[in-house]
Amino acid sequence: LNKNKCAYDLSREVAKYLKGWKPAVVDGKKVAAMTNFWIIPDELFLKQKEGYDPAEDFILPNYKGGINNFRKKVVSSIDLSRFKLDGVLKLQVKFIINQDGTMSDVQLEESSGLKEFDDMIVKSISQIKNKWTPGSIHEMPVKSRFRLPLAFNLN
Repeated sequence: LNKNKCAYDLSREVAKYLKGWKPAVVDGKKVAAMTNFWIIPDELFLKQKEGYDPAEDFILPNYKGGINNFRKKVVSSIDLSRFKLDGVLKLQVKFIINQDGTMSDVQLEESSGLKEFDDMIVKSISQIKNKWTPGSIHEMPVKSRFRLPLAFNLN
């Protein structure tokens, strides 16, 4: 907060004027939720064309060698021999790629249905220390969320 106090104060002021928020709905019920939005101070003072979307200037984070290389790193970091199952286990993990390229906040987003297996995957991904090239907007690194669907054939 101290590092970005000006942007923080500006964001709080802009948020007052954002209209049209709709509540999150889960199973037909309105629930509390969180969101985020980007404030890019440089763009507030530029003349932008109608309908400008800063997301168009967003460059996704990248793992050296591409996402399939990251998947290989994940697979090589886990021990599937502990599981004597037939079939395919699918799950989805989400995590943050920080501005410095490190991963953090690895969480399970969709379970395989086997807690021990899910926990092993989250722990294994959390221990991968290779850095990513962070996402960026206008060549400035930004924190990014990343979702990784995984499927394991345990035949």
